[in-house]
Amino acid sequence: MGFRNLIVTQESRLSSQQGYLVVTMPEGIHKVHLSELDAIVLENPRVKVSGVLLNQLGQHNISLILCDEKHHPSTMMLPLHGNFHRVKNINRQVSWNQDLKDQVWQKIIKHKLHMQIQVLKSFSQDNTHLLEYIQHIELGDATNREGLAAKVYFRKLFGPTFVRGAENPENWALNYGYAILASYFSRTIAAKGYLTELGIKHKNEFNAYNLAYDLMEPFRPLVDQRVKLIVKDVFTQKERHQLLDLVNEKVKINGTVQFLPNAVDLYCQSILNELNGKEKNAMTLHWSKERKG
Repeated sequence: MGFRNLIVTQESRLSSQQGYLVVTMPEGIHKVHLSELDAIVLENPRVKVSGVLLNQLGQHNISLILCDEKHHPSTMMLPLHGNFHRVKNINRQVSWNQDLKDQVWQKIIKHKLHMQIQVLKSFSQDNTHLLEYIQHIELGDATNREGLAAKVYFRKLFGPTFVRGAENPENWALNYGYAILASYFSRTIAAKGYLTELGIKHKNEFNAYNLAYDLMEPFRPLVDQRVKLIVKDVFTQKERHQLLDLVNEKVKINGTVQFLPNAVDLYCQSILNELNGKEKNAMTLHWSKERKG
């Protein structure tokens, strides 16, 4: 698994040569070994990518993310294969029991609210309401504690007038960061031989990444906390680069400190095992250390 994210902002050509990504630009040629790469983000629509490189990105499980004219991630390339048990896993996925999915979703939302509480604590914000909500999360989150908590959480974090979905730098940054996060989860799910389209809660027929959006919920606060720290009235290339550095974020999962890609892999595997009836454990998820705003 790689440890670098590459963002391409200039008109250029991307190809491969002897295991290296070759970036050819007017001012020169740059090379990066494919084993070092975790994801590539193409921000410039004039970037050309060779077919050979596309195949090699799939073989190395490197995410390729394309951005629209507003620099928002809009398209993601994932390998179709990568697991010898793909057909068996998909058959299991289709037959996941609804009661079990409701139990798992309840756990996921509890993890998410615990992480949101930690974010608010890092900025010395009151988290009393979230503590109350977490005690009343039902199977499948039938009473939508997640949605109620989100309204309180975002206003505590970004101010009383903040509205999720409004056109402002904070929301642009959140959307950008969430898309990067979704790429990690989508790639991991595909590598494990499951369909990203078939979610346990998200069921949008136009969303190709429903399961990724399900499993990434507890990790969204990683993006929220970073956006709070780096976005000050603007969202430029500098802030986008800082969000791409999520790969170096550390998470304490089940008592061990892991970089984000490893934490994603461990979390996905645990949830998938539980959905398949293989395990049911009291997974813990925390910041690797306290952060100060």
